[in-house]
Amino acid sequence: MKKAGVDNFAPIVLFTYNRPHHLQKTLEALKQNELAPSSILHIYSDGPKEDKQEDNRKRISEVRELIRKEQWCGEVRIIEYEANKGLAASIKFTRVKYSLEDMMPTKFSPLIFINRGNPAPLPTNTP
Repeated sequence: MKKAGVDNFAPIVLFTYNRPHHLQKTLEALKQNELAPSSILHIYSDGPKEDKQEDNRKRISEVRELIRKEQWCGEVRIIEYEANKGLAASIKFTRVKYSLEDMMPTKFSPLIFINRGNPAPLPTNTP
C-alpha cells in the first residue's frame, strides 16, 4: 500500500535474518519516526544457512511473520531470499546509501537526518 508523498524521501533499507526480538524493537522504533508515514521501507529477509538447525529456520519464519504484521512505514516492500546471501552481499546488491540492520533500534529521528541529504524538500515543521 502506497501513501501520498512516499516518493519524496530517501528510501529506508532494513536487513533481517533470524532475530525476531531485536527486529520487533527496531521496527517499533522506526515506526515512531515522524517521517515514517511518508517513507518507503525495503526489507530484505535473508534465508537460512545450509548447515543451520531447524530452530534457525523457525526464527527466520518468525521474522517473516513480523515484517508483515503491520504497516511499518508509508510503503513497505519485502524481499525474501530462500538461501542465505549474507549481509555484505545483500548490501552490495541493493547499492543503498542508508541502511538499518535488525539490531539497530533508533532512539532519535534518523529519517530527518538522512533526508537532509536528499534533494526532496522536508516538511516545514521539521527541525
